[in-house]
Amino acid sequence: MNDSLRTDIFLRFTPETIACACIDLAARTLQIALPKNPPWYIIFGAKYDEIHFIMIAILRLYNHRP
Repeated sequence: MNDSLRTDIFLRFTPETIACACIDLAARTLQIALPKNPPWYIIFGAKYDEIHFIMIAILRLYNHRP
């Protein structure tokens, strides 16, 4: 999450949505299933399209070659 400070993610999204993106990314990396029905992130008021955007932005930081 700290590496995300190199982007504008913290200006564009709520802390709850950013946290959900980090949780989802970690769960996917560790192959841990999260509840889908209802979606686990709705309790935080997050939207999947925003979570997905943040996850892609974070992954791009690590996949970007200088």
